Amino acid sequence: GCLCLVGSEMCIRDSNNTINWTGNPVSATGIRVLGDKFENERYYILSNTISKPKYGIDIQTTYGTLVQDNTIEDLRTSSGLLKNYGIRSLNCYKPVISSNTITPVPFNGNQPGVSSDINTGIQIENTWAATLNCNVIRKSGTALVVSGANPMATITNNDFVKSYYGIYSKNSGYTGDLGDDTHPADNQWVGIANSRQQYSPITVNSPDQMFCRSN
Repeated sequence: GCLCLVGSEMCIRDSNNTINWTGNPVSATGIRVLGDKFENERYYILSNTISKPKYGIDIQTTYGTLVQDNTIEDLRTSSGLLKNYGIRSLNCYKPVISSNTITPVPFNGNQPGVSSDINTGIQIENTWAATLNCNVIRKSGTALVVSGANPMATITNNDFVKSYYGIYSKNSGYTGDLGDDTHPADNQWVGIANSRQQYSPITVNSPDQMFCRSN
């Protein structure tokens, strides 16, 4: 894969790559960015195609990173405690994750992902003011995982298609307001096998509301 290291007062772009694995390597990460959210570096991860990874795009401790127009396909299923994901934001500040397509298994338009497919489309984890919009996630075990404190996150206009779970909250996970009656988030839920909310193991029976516009 591609590894972007921290830099100071600069813009780093990783774009238009095609990354593919054969066989079954123990760790297969497409793009991983290890930054410093208190420095002035900016990362732009654009228009990459990543096939058969365990971890598609992983950004950690960055400021204002843009992850956009990437295609992550044939994401592997997880085993044991290692949970695979298409895109993860860990301890970041103001990332924008937009217009990406994540398909964990070959999409044939029939059955949804199953619970044994322990993989995640997008995971945000202890990230401040994330923007997730216009992403398409198909046939994952879980479309979106919210882990820990993610204040001021906005999650709008995403298409969650035929996942086993829509949203899963863990480690007391929470986000910012996810729309209201007059300002819907306009996320689309298509063929989700179970409820679009998965209850938090910490706050029992308190699912987040994802407001959708009604026609």
